[in-house]
Amino acid sequence: MRFLIVFPPVLIILGTLFYIRVYQWEWAICNPELATGFIAASVLTAGLFSVLWTLYTMRRTRMGEMAMRILELWQTGSVFEARILHHDIKEIKKQDFYKTVENYRLNQAQPYFLLRTIPGLLEFTGWLARERCISTKWLADLLPVEEYYTDWKKLIKEHQKRQGKIKKGEEPIDKADAYFGNFVWLVNKIRK
Repeated sequence: MRFLIVFPPVLIILGTLFYIRVYQWEWAICNPELATGFIAASVLTAGLFSVLWTLYTMRRTRMGEMAMRILELWQTGSVFEARILHHDIKEIKKQDFYKTVENYRLNQAQPYFLLRTIPGLLEFTGWLARERCISTKWLADLLPVEEYYTDWKKLIKEHQKRQGKIKKGEEPIDKADAYFGNFVWLVNKIRK
């Protein structure tokens, strides 16, 4: 992409300079309108290049700021507490994650909703990636998206079945209106 933005303006400017150098300004004296046109085209091309470059760097800066904010959310507050609880269920207690979370859903609301902050944040980041506000590659590098999807996949399937979005035996769908559809979309995009 950078090559396509940089190359045409550089060619026009170099071509203009070569043309001026070869004909040693005689053409400018003989054809002042043409000389003015070449100079105007060069200035406009340089201005367009500058605008495009500014927009590109602004977008990258905004994406970087979003990535930092997402990482901050991931490492603090309720998401961090949910990650600790998630780790306890899987690694310390060695319990079946699906059964434990389903039990929490039916009997204990507080740990259930605390745990849901993890796929909730990943759903939001999936939406940001789908809307092209942040790079999918950056998210794949920053967050263990696939690891958490493996744990939550069965629950997402069950909720999407209850929603009527999928039938028994089907994989979770990545439509935005489905339960954690953006999370599923993000995982599918990362796996490609």
